Amino acid sequence: MPGSASGEASVIFIHTRFQSMARRPGGISRERAIEMAEAHLDQLQPDFSAWLDRELELMMNAIPADGSEVSSSDRWIEAAYAHCRAVRDVGATMGFDLVTFVANNLCEVIEIVRAGVECPFDTINCHVRALLLARQDADHGRGARRLRDSIAEVDASAESAGFAAPEIGGKPKRT
Repeated sequence: MPGSASGEASVIFIHTRFQSMARRPGGISRERAIEMAEAHLDQLQPDFSAWLDRELELMMNAIPADGSEVSSSDRWIEAAYAHCRAVRDVGATMGFDLVTFVANNLCEVIEIVRAGVECPFDTINCHVRALLLARQDADHGRGARRLRDSIAEVDASAESAGFAAPEIGGKPKRT
């Protein structure tokens, strides 16, 4: 505050309508809301994989098979950008972080081309291949995560039945 001798900044709290609605009786806790959102995302996951495959296919179909230079006058640039942007905007929410990262880089390349800078076609082609590899890696990562979760469930049920987790190469021991 001006003229304050203590030198500390004062904080002014502003109460918004959103805060009032969130604090009213009958609402749900933040933790419960996050749990519900995560459960809903898990339900959407199979549909998202199909959507992602479709978007990547549409993007690849928009890009011509070969070309030496890519310029802003190319008619396919806008269609490829729209599909790439869709993948970039939704991928991280669904847990496809690497796909989102590569799609973001490809969007930046396309934005530079749209601004008038010509670039080698190999740059676009390299990013498309990286997107496909990131997509495969995401599938592999999900499979590994499901396997890890399944192993954890088996370990938990074994412990509740009175068995200790087995040592590497050993047999389960009674506790």
